[in-house]
Amino acid sequence: MEMQEMGRLEKRPERDEHPLTRRDIEKEIQFERLKKMESDELARRKMEDALLIERMKALEKEREEKERERKIREKVQAEIAQKEKDEMERLQKEAKLKASAIEEYKKKEAERLAKQKEEAEKAKKEFNDKVNQLLCSAGFSEDKITAIMQGKPLKEMELVHVEKHVHHGKHRQIEDEEAFVKVHRRYLEPRTLDAFSLIWEFDPNDADYMLIYHSLSQEEQDRLFDHTRKLRGQRTLTASPHNGPVTVEMKVNDKKRDGFYLVRKKQDRRSLFW
Repeated sequence: MEMQEMGRLEKRPERDEHPLTRRDIEKEIQFERLKKMESDELARRKMEDALLIERMKALEKEREEKERERKIREKVQAEIAQKEKDEMERLQKEAKLKASAIEEYKKKEAERLAKQKEEAEKAKKEFNDKVNQLLCSAGFSEDKITAIMQGKPLKEMELVHVEKHVHHGKHRQIEDEEAFVKVHRRYLEPRTLDAFSLIWEFDPNDADYMLIYHSLSQEEQDRLFDHTRKLRGQRTLTASPHNGPVTVEMKVNDKKRDGFYLVRKKQDRRSLFW
């Protein structure tokens, strides 16, 4: 339509050879004005179209920028969500491993304690058996051994009275009365008496006692007890001397439970034997 109008404007009336009249000049001026107006309108329209195109381009660019930002934002959010998911999975895995490690530790600890208890019971049994054997070899009765093993306080474990006896020894061919010593065999080994070449015999009335036909000093007594102690393996058997009938008290040192031995209560240093 615009092209048609421009075509019409361009078709000016052909000039004849006649001179221009005032009317012709006015028409020519109007034609020029219309032509300029059409040119300005066309320019305006072109400018508006250009502006519209630029605006559309700006809008498209803005849309693309927003779309790019949206994609970046979604990507960042997806990465954050993935990291959170990975962290959650890691924590859950660590929790499972920790729980498994704790369970394994509890299991091993229970096994260790059970083994430790078993070993302790075994060691205790071996210790008790050894102590029982030592006490039996020392001449303790079953009741007293049981009392010792149970830790009952016993002020006097065993008492033996060593008395003065008068013997008419026919085999010694001695006419006068002579004193001899009567000692329980738990305190002295017959082998000890034989080792020191002492004359002795078992009491005919009680085989648990031995009769020694010698007068012994305190030093000699100590040597006899020391010899018996070595024979029996670190079991100390000594006695406290007394002017009259002598009492030998046997006690147990149980502070560390690392062994048993017998001790002599110290009084005076007079002889044990008569």
